[in-house]
Amino acid sequence: MYSMAGDYVLDPFLGTGTTLVAAMAAGRNSIGVEIDEGFESVIWESIQGGCMAANDRQIGRLLEHATFAAEYEKRKLVKMKYVNLVHEIPVMTRQEINLSLNKIVAIQNQANNWISVTHELCNYHCNNSVELQGFSESHLGNHQLALDLTG
Repeated sequence: MYSMAGDYVLDPFLGTGTTLVAAMAAGRNSIGVEIDEGFESVIWESIQGGCMAANDRQIGRLLEHATFAAEYEKRKLVKMKYVNLVHEIPVMTRQEINLSLNKIVAIQNQANNWISVTHELCNYHCNNSVELQGFSESHLGNHQLALDLTG
């Protein structure tokens, strides 16, 4: 199923929280319901580990693409036609020029199992360092996620 950043994802059977973590990583709002309170610790473990893995993957995607772009230009002896304006990396198609990859930088447990997630831009620069630059709240900001662990 297709969704865009800011959309709502409903998970009526929260279970271990994998859909919740995927929504957090992708910048979606998520509402999950789990009637078995025994899953609460498992869900929190999923959030911790899943968000770290998602962040590693985002940085890896940028580094892998930068390596690909450099090797492509060296092999073909020609520069790629487009440059991603957000990450300042050469890209193959015009569709990629505004693509941005984000990283989870804060997860706050609010009252009644509401979680607030803050994302920032994961940015790659030509000196091969990875930096984080903040987004304004109106651009990406905080996403609210809800867990209902009551029976």
